Amino acid sequence: MNVRLIPALILAVGGVGLLLAHPALYSRLWAYGVVVGLAGCGAGVAFLRMDRRDWPLPRKVSVALVVAGTSNLLSIAVNEGAAWSGLWLPATHCGLVCIGAWLAVDGVSLRLLGATFFAAAALAGFYAILQYYHLDPLPAITPFGSERIVSFFENPNFLGNFAACALPLALMAFVCAESLSARIVLAIGTCAIYAGMLLAGSRGGWMAGLAAVLIVVIGIARGMWQGRIMIAWLPLAALLFSLVATTLLLSQRPVVKSHDGPVTMSERILST
Repeated sequence: MNVRLIPALILAVGGVGLLLAHPALYSRLWAYGVVVGLAGCGAGVAFLRMDRRDWPLPRKVSVALVVAGTSNLLSIAVNEGAAWSGLWLPATHCGLVCIGAWLAVDGVSLRLLGATFFAAAALAGFYAILQYYHLDPLPAITPFGSERIVSFFENPNFLGNFAACALPLALMAFVCAESLSARIVLAIGTCAIYAGMLLAGSRGGWMAGLAAVLIVVIGIARGMWQGRIMIAWLPLAALLFSLVATTLLLSQRPVVKSHDGPVTMSERILST
């Protein structure tokens, strides 16, 4: 049995649970603590069941974690108003980095987590579209009310950042897909993620998404130059056409309300 699948499954299922932590349903913070605890226990059990127990982390990851941990400790020590109990959140972040680095060598776990992340991001995008058209079955109880699109999150910036993180991965998955059915599913999901990022009205999310996509495009171009990546141009052109159509469809629709009235997506972009 592939023991790495134990924490991978916990993270996949728990990640979906975290995504669905709508403010009207349950606390995302408590859900996060439960997921991290279960993932840590699962990773520990899986590591103990392995026949060979070498140091599970690459040297670069270990050095980065030591630097991050030292920085957090120094920050708490020199700031009088900071509480040591606040270390639990960055500590769990470091723990997730450890688990992720350990799972990164297993292709099955990576495919499971990647597919789950893509599906979750697409679901968040579709839910954002429902909110935009006032079809959300749950009450808008965030401080933004119905004035901003937040999807499952508490803040539109969270939605924008989440979509910005998922968009380049979805684009890369589409480029690497081989079957027509996979490309269709990936294209629909990519458009939903892109729409969610636009509807969030988060300028930081937009810039992060653009920068990430540019990095992916440069990587794809480099892979093509080296002969490692072959592009199916017709499906890619269809995806780009769909993204442009999504942009044009949403560009003149209000995404933010200001003192002067509604602000359209294009006006929000031009003010960035």
